[in-house]
Amino acid sequence: MTVGEAAALLQVSPAAVRKRARRGQLPGAVVRGRDWHVPASAVAAALARRSQPTTAAERTAVA
Repeated sequence: MTVGEAAALLQVSPAAVRKRARRGQLPGAVVRGRDWHVPASAVAAALARRSQPTTAAERTAVA
């Protein structure tokens, strides 16, 4: 999918998607010509990580 499509799903800017791709936070993202292409599986994984509690207090509140 395009950077714009990934950004819309992740509710971030296209620049943030490109930054995550450069940092390796979106596995499988590649540059083709001048454009980044992001696998749908990488976006799904990022969405799943975002919905998980990140601190001990949040994990306790969820449990």
